[in-house]
Amino acid sequence: MRMAFATFCSFLAALLVVIGCLTGSPGRKELSAFATVSTLPEIQRTDGALHVNITVSGSKQNPAWSPDSDALLFTRFRNGYNAEPADLFVVDPATSAKRTLVSDGSGNINLPGSSWNSLTQKITFSSSRDPHDEIYLIDDHGSPGDEVKITARTNMAAYEPSLSPDGQWVVFESHKLDVEDNGIIVKHRVDGTLPYQNLTSSSEDCRQPNWSPAGGKILYQKFANGRWDIWIMNIDGTNHRKVTSGAGDKTDASFSPDGKWIVYSSDESGLAFANLFIIPVAGGSAIRVTHCEGYDGAPSWSPDGRKIAFESYPGDPDNSPGTALWIINVPPLYDTAVFRSTGFYDGWILESTENSNAGGTRNASATTFNLGDDAANRQYRGVLHFNTSTLPDTAIVIKATLKIMKQGLTGINPFTALGFLRVDMHKPFFGTTVGLEIGDFEAAAGRSSVARFNKTPTDNWYSAVLNAAGRATINRSGNTQFRLYFTTDDNNNNAADTMRFFSGDYATASARPTLIVQYYVP
Repeated sequence: MRMAFATFCSFLAALLVVIGCLTGSPGRKELSAFATVSTLPEIQRTDGALHVNITVSGSKQNPAWSPDSDALLFTRFRNGYNAEPADLFVVDPATSAKRTLVSDGSGNINLPGSSWNSLTQKITFSSSRDPHDEIYLIDDHGSPGDEVKITARTNMAAYEPSLSPDGQWVVFESHKLDVEDNGIIVKHRVDGTLPYQNLTSSSEDCRQPNWSPAGGKILYQKFANGRWDIWIMNIDGTNHRKVTSGAGDKTDASFSPDGKWIVYSSDESGLAFANLFIIPVAGGSAIRVTHCEGYDGAPSWSPDGRKIAFESYPGDPDNSPGTALWIINVPPLYDTAVFRSTGFYDGWILESTENSNAGGTRNASATTFNLGDDAANRQYRGVLHFNTSTLPDTAIVIKATLKIMKQGLTGINPFTALGFLRVDMHKPFFGTTVGLEIGDFEAAAGRSSVARFNKTPTDNWYSAVLNAAGRATINRSGNTQFRLYFTTDDNNNNAADTMRFFSGDYATASARPTLIVQYYVP
């Protein structure tokens, strides 16, 4: 009976996951062009993604778009998720017409992203045929048997290939034979005229490279500190830079067609199973693309920039019968604007007397501004000034972060002694004039308590993320001012407890107070 009950519970849990993934509102209008993408209510999702109808058995994985965005290359694993043998197919989502590209009884696997080249009309893939995994090319209108092997090393296997935009180079993941760890990203000229070039260290574990559309960068995933993150490098293997951060594994990455964004699969934010996310190539905040209680992975961005294809399963795909292919519209994406505080208008104001809640003295020219209290138990407040008029009038701000850099400390740390560092806002300025005034200490705010700073700095930078009211108050046509102060005005110890921060008058611009605005224009 206990076994039967456990089996029932497992079934019920799986059913709930399926319901979470497959019920919801109809798909978005842009996807209606795919006439035979399934639109039955029982397989629709809350995020608007639509299922690609493919009449072939097995696990459909690793979609990659054709250069004209009209067809999908994919890998079909015959015996379930990641269970070889595997074949390559091409499907037209508008008609469901499919054709077999590669099928020889071995594991033939393509990588999502840049595996289908527009200039050479070639497709690259890896194959497990004897003696071991190597990289192959085939014409995009070829047939089984037309493929040509382009790598051949006796002691190294090759997987997950991606073609350069000119089609003359391939980059792939390489391992010593029968070794699963310590993947190396390797670059190789398709015609074999140059030696293999390792782009990452054999002491690291790096996988799934994808070439950027402009040809100057390669992204890859690297395992370090117990998780996978997305990295980017120059095509000669220099200037390695981490793009993603935080908890969770980030995998299966590829570029947007303009090269400004990266789409990837991740279980970040505490997700039970991976969903799809988009992040700027420069790094920053990720945008969640899919919303499913099951697994979404292996995304590929269409060359026209409008759609993302991916594989999905309503639960854990491992040991499952396999995933299906889906398509979702690309959500609105944001730009990032960075503003520095204007030194002529920012500075600090000191309370006239303890508990007066009125300004007494000011300083608008120092290279630092003070926050905390002085030896007479008077509160310091700071005012920061940003010219945000370059933002588009119709900009929708999705995130705004205010950052200040610590210069020094006198007495007790006010973040410990005086509570939270709070932020008020006004546009175009506090008080009666744009310049710093003593009365700005108590002047009415346009919006109060729009943010509070983290108490723990990163490299001496303290950050505060604006709430919705604060984001709406950012001036698209002029100046935006912020007033900073601790929630406890003083601690009555008759000693100065003051932290100094670099102001807009500081000589090094990169240390000045900074406002980072992420936005999109609808």
